[in-house]
Formats: sequence, structure tokens, C-alpha cells
Amino acid sequence: MDERVKKAHTIIKRDYQNKILLDTLATKVGLSKYHLHRLFKAEFKETPSECLLRTRLELARHYLKLKTQMSMSQLATESGFSSLAVFSRAFSRRYGITPTEMLRQRELRLDSYDNQVQVEIVDLPEIRLYYEATNFLSKTLASSFDRARSRAKKLGLQGNGRMIGVMNHLSVHDSKQPLNYYAGIEINGKVFTSQLEDLLIIQKGKYATFNVTSEREAFIQELINLKYHWLDSSRYQIRELFALEEILDNSMRLRKIYIPVNRK
Repeated sequence: MDERVKKAHTIIKRDYQNKILLDTLATKVGLSKYHLHRLFKAEFKETPSECLLRTRLELARHYLKLKTQMSMSQLATESGFSSLAVFSRAFSRRYGITPTEMLRQRELRLDSYDNQVQVEIVDLPEIRLYYEATNFLSKTLASSFDRARSRAKKLGLQGNGRMIGVMNHLSVHDSKQPLNYYAGIEINGKVFTSQLEDLLIIQKGKYATFNVTSEREAFIQELINLKYHWLDSSRYQIRELFALEEILDNSMRLRKIYIPVNRK
């Protein structure tokens, strides 16, 4: 895949809450808007604007399936829409029902929950990652981390060896849907302003954390179980629909998961 097209896709997934114009996006990745439009559609079978709209609507759908306590106006804003009316029209056109009707649908399926999982609430500082965009279910994740580390070094960015994957836009309503994934190397040295565009900044805050060794295909169901069996009876709720995983061993099976939360 053309790295410029991959970068455009990553910007859309990362900055979906902001206004993204094709001209601006093309300039950021070093292509003309016509060339970007053509290459992007050839690679992803949709245009950049269609990708942006789908990303926003899928995120809103995830929140609704989690029975979020946000108001519909808050949900529209959180998902990147300019108004509740714009959000409602777009959602109804895509899914055939209104956001309110989807909110009333049945709960997600629950599996038995392993009570041995120890969940803690921790405060994480800001984390800066140099990353390669890939797929959560990729069989070559280790190579993605290696390439991110190598490129960071070439740019003069100082890493501390910590490998942190970002699972972006968790597909809680469809456990078989591949996740967007950023294989990241934590950067802890000096960063110049010109280099910030290449970094993913994870904001500081409270996170629910626990260790897992499960297969990746089962991970979404684990999160659903955690939400209903642990978070719903706690003082916390999911703050944003992404998760971090710190890779703790060479096999990449032992991982520490971080879910952003806030108080109810």
C-alpha cells in the first residue's frame, strides 16, 4: 500500500472529530486531491469522505450498543458531527433506524466471566507513540512494531523499548470485524514540533487495567464481559472507545490492557 494513502487513512481514523477537507488531507500526505481520491478509493473501495462518514457512524453505533449514558447531542458531538440533526439523518440513512431506536435494542451477548481477572484503576501520564498503522488481527504484528522502532530511530526519536498497541474504534457490536490497530513504540526523548505530526498522543487520565493471555479473536468479547460484569457495578464507565495493550513478552500473548474510564 502507498504509504501516503495509509497516512491519509490514519489521519481520518485519528482526527475524525475534526473537520477534514480533502484539500487539507491531500496536502498533509503530499498528494494532489485528485490523486489521493483515486488512490484511496482503489485501495479501500470508498472515498476519503465516505471513510470519514462511516468512521463517525460506526463509532456512534458502538457507543449506542454499550448503552452509553451520554445524551444524543453529546453522542453526536463525540462522534464528530456538527449537530444532532445532521447525525440523526446520516445514522437513519445508513442503518435504517434512528439512534434512539438502536439504543432500545437488546443488550450485547454475555459470556461467562473469569472472576480471576484482577482489574485495577490507574492514572496514566501522557504517552507519545511513533507507530505503524496495521490490523489488530494481523499475523505480522511483531514486524509492524519492528518497523515503527526502526523508523523512529531514523527520525532521531528516542524510544524506551516499550511496545504499546492502540486498538482504535473498538467494534463492540461485531466481534468478527477487524480492528484498526497502531503498533507503537513509546517515545520519551525530545520531540521537535515538526515531528509531532508523526506521533500519536495518548492523553493522560484514568484507565481500567488488567492482564490477558487470550487469543486476539476473543478479545472483544472479553471487553464486553468486563463492561457488564465489572464496570457497570463499579464507580466507573468507559470514557472513549479505544484500548491500549502493552506487550509484555516476546510471544506477544501476555499483554496489559488499558481501557480509558471516568467516574459515573
